Amino acid sequence: NDGSTLSDMSGAGAPQLWAAGEYDAVTEYLKGDVTQLLALAARVARSGAITWLSNRGKPQSVRTKKLITVEECFRIPTPDTSWMSNPPSRVSFVDWVPNWAARVGH
Repeated sequence: NDGSTLSDMSGAGAPQLWAAGEYDAVTEYLKGDVTQLLALAARVARSGAITWLSNRGKPQSVRTKKLITVEECFRIPTPDTSWMSNPPSRVSFVDWVPNWAARVGH
């Protein structure tokens, strides 16, 4: 908006920049996130699986028949995480979304 260049843009600063009218800067920053997620979704849809490397460097994968919505994800039973020292909660992945519970019927 004012012509300055942002060298340390992060998701944490996006709301303040948006409120300050820096729409182009925030949109440009978010394009990277959206582009990467869209590419991942396309690859999973095409291959029928999501693959990754474990912390030990071993290939891992989960087959999937289709991509599912966040609402459908919340219907999946939670896994046993008793073996983890600090397991993430399902809610922690969506807690940043305003009014997320109403959106997924939670």
